[in-house]
Amino acid sequence: MTSPESIAYVIASIALVVSCGLYLVSARISLPAHGGDNETQSAGQRLGRHSERLATLSAALALVALGAGLAVRGVAAARWPLGSPFEFTLAFAGGVVLVYLALHRTAGTSVPGAIATLLALALMLHAFVVQAESARAIQPLPPVMNGIWFSLHTLLTSVAFGALAVAGSVAIGNMALPSLPTAGFVDWAMDVGYVTLSLGIIAGAIWGEQAWAEYWSWSIKETWTLITWWVCTFYDHVRRRPGWRGRRAMGVASLALPTVLVTFLATPSLVRWTRLQRLFIY
Repeated sequence: MTSPESIAYVIASIALVVSCGLYLVSARISLPAHGGDNETQSAGQRLGRHSERLATLSAALALVALGAGLAVRGVAAARWPLGSPFEFTLAFAGGVVLVYLALHRTAGTSVPGAIATLLALALMLHAFVVQAESARAIQPLPPVMNGIWFSLHTLLTSVAFGALAVAGSVAIGNMALPSLPTAGFVDWAMDVGYVTLSLGIIAGAIWGEQAWAEYWSWSIKETWTLITWWVCTFYDHVRRRPGWRGRRAMGVASLALPTVLVTFLATPSLVRWTRLQRLFIY
């Protein structure tokens, strides 16, 4: 890992910490006050809005820094920089922040911002602490992991995972605190995840056919990706049906988080335990 790349990731981490803290401050200040005069409440609301704006700018800085770090890595490796578990984890974190920033005006509160930045921080922590140090080394990609379809597959999937992870996390928060006006944000994030995951699966199938002469092999990774897609499909069909609006719909959306995490974190271990053929590096 080069020094500019390391500096970019440090900046991203600090920006995420600052952003998460400011979103929490904004959410706390914006809660309805019990007691106090109107002037005090108005001042608190203004402070909450300023905190949220600063938090959003800090999240944007984190996204730019993450993108810059991966771009530097790609230039140094002379290849697409989403070819290893370490790189994809950072892209996943970037996808979380990207989707939140794109949809933050639909959130209705600062709580989704705090959730998104905390989730991105957890992913970066996983990349730098849990994954082996050797994973951070820049390595050449196998020939089968070159080409436009592999690049599209990894890019679209990282955005899809980011969208679905933040949607599922916010849906869980909505179930715990039904008064939070976050259902619209969850709807949009699930839509983004559904579209990008569908396109990512198509790109991956074309890549698989070019690499292994198979569009679909029912590997563990592919199967869990399809399960995640089914969750999105089910949510899209029931979210506006009578009797499903509200808590039941949020319950379906909340399943997006565990299915994404299993697909991303658990399938490599499942492959090792079952000793099935491993076609994917992550």
